[in-house]
This record gives sequence, structure tokens and C-alpha cells, in this order.
Amino acid sequence: MKENIKKIVGSIGEKSKNVTESTKLKIDVSSTKKQIQDMYIELGKSVCEMHKNDNFESDVIASYSEKIDELKQLIDEKNKEFSEKTSELKDDFLNMGGSAKEFIKDTANDAKDFFEDKKEDLGDAFGSVSKKIIERTENIKESFKKSEVDEAKEALEESAEQELDEAEIEASVEE
Repeated sequence: MKENIKKIVGSIGEKSKNVTESTKLKIDVSSTKKQIQDMYIELGKSVCEMHKNDNFESDVIASYSEKIDELKQLIDEKNKEFSEKTSELKDDFLNMGGSAKEFIKDTANDAKDFFEDKKEDLGDAFGSVSKKIIERTENIKESFKKSEVDEAKEALEESAEQELDEAEIEASVEE
């Protein structure tokens, strides 16, 4: 009986370690998603500046895109590793005794719920950032359009004034 208790305690310690590692993986995923979010914000700022200066640099955009793709790949790898760990834990839980199994199962479900909530929060944040970038880009476009129209009006007015001046000069010469 003592040996069984030692085995169970040792097994629970090992499972706890695996749960901790799984949790760390999910935290790493959340952190990496935050990095991606920050990069999208930086990219948006860069695009706005390039648009403002009428100087689009595709290599800058490509650089951000590559970095974001690398981070997304890292997320996929961490999620795969998380799935493997949780699959191992699931198999182990099925082989464990009643109350310990339920306790660990409940703890894992709580962790899952926590990370799903965080995932939703990140999705909302990405949507909000995207919306703001689009709004700011539209505002910049409209201000450029407005300034182009104003410049065209000024040019037409100057041209009309020159033509009137030239016509007055010709009229005074003919008199």
C-alpha cells in the first residue's frame, strides 16, 4: 500500500510538472500573439508614415510580414507541443484513480477556460487595432484628397488671374 501511495504521489508530481509545462506553453503562445499584435501596430504606423510621405517601401512591409509569419509559425509549433503534452496528460489521467483524476481534470479545464478567454481577448484586441488602422488610413486619404483639390483650385485661380492680367495687358496695348 505504501508503495502504491508513493507511486501515486510521484505520478501526481510528474503530472503537475507536465501541467506546468503545458501552461507555460500557452503563456508563451499568448506572449507571442502579443508580439504579433505589437508588430501589426508598428506596421500600421509605418504604412501611415509611408503614405504620408508618398513613399511606399515594399521591403519594409515585407520585413514585417516575414517576422509576423515566423511568429505565427512559432505559435503553431507551441500549440502542437501543447496538444502533445495535453494528449499525454489525458492518457495519464485516464489511467489514474478517481479523485486525483477528477482534481487534475478540473484543473486542466480551468486552465483551458482561462486561455480560451485570453484568446478571445486577443482576437478582440486585433480587431480593434485593425479597425483603428483602417480608420486612420481613410482619414489620411481624405486629407490628401482635400489638399489635392485645394491645390488644384489654387492653380486654376492663379491661371485665371494670369489670363485676365494678360488680357488686360493686350487690351491696354490695343487701345
